Amino acid sequence: MQKVEIDLQLNLPLGELIHRLGPLNNDWRSSSGLRRLELMWEIGNLLVQAGVKNIHPVAWSIQKRSYITRTLLSYSFLIRKRWKNRNDLSTAFSGIRDYSLVREAFPFLLGKYQLKDQEREGLIKLLNSENREKTRQEIARLKKEKIGITKMRAKIEPDIDASGRRIHEIEKRLHRILFKGAIDEIRDAKNRIGEGGLLYLAQLCMAIGRCSEKLPQKPTNTETWPDFAREVDDILRAFVTASKEKKAKYYKVIGQKRLLRLADWFNSWRTESGVVALRSRAGANIMVDRQD
Repeated sequence: MQKVEIDLQLNLPLGELIHRLGPLNNDWRSSSGLRRLELMWEIGNLLVQAGVKNIHPVAWSIQKRSYITRTLLSYSFLIRKRWKNRNDLSTAFSGIRDYSLVREAFPFLLGKYQLKDQEREGLIKLLNSENREKTRQEIARLKKEKIGITKMRAKIEPDIDASGRRIHEIEKRLHRILFKGAIDEIRDAKNRIGEGGLLYLAQLCMAIGRCSEKLPQKPTNTETWPDFAREVDDILRAFVTASKEKKAKYYKVIGQKRLLRLADWFNSWRTESGVVALRSRAGANIMVDRQD
């Protein structure tokens, strides 16, 4: 069946939009408190400038091609639509310390379950307060009353969830190339990364998979790397700099076995005999040249 391309009606190519969103997404992942909301406004503003009218198909398309989540894009777009001026947003949430509570409150600040003016302002005032327990109780009450949810969801940071999902997608892509791809496809990707780059990625996955603090030296020339190789490097290096508590969540979402498996794949990719041996161990067909 032929794949149907959706016309997103943007005023710039989707790839260019993703390229512009990338730095903001990276800053957002490493930020906290009010700064996170301000970056979401900037992401939403970029979407508006790109001509986005319906965020849902755009968000899905971006998520499929990057590790920027559709949830982040959707709420960022709604934030920009709700607060036309970033200064108004900054003033409204000037006392915010805990972004996770704001995230829990999003359904009642934006979109389908948005509260009326006075009630919404009361919730914002509570979010700005230092009484976290009272704020959590109020959000739990609203969830039960407005949506029918009786429990606050577990704290799973969107950046960790996105990283885990993206690593899983990359693993599936590598599996297709290494176990089902023709030899010229395997050679092309290998040449772009380079044998030294593949060794580095293998050692990086191995080090983190074994909880080692000692990381390999990153190659200087990575401009020719495919996007998936750069993404693996970015995600895993963000993992290394995370707090102890956050690392535990990364391990849970990404999985140590997956990291060790990727290390084996990258290492085997360094030589054609290595890929043949990898396929043989998995019972896959031996590589053949593509017939044009």
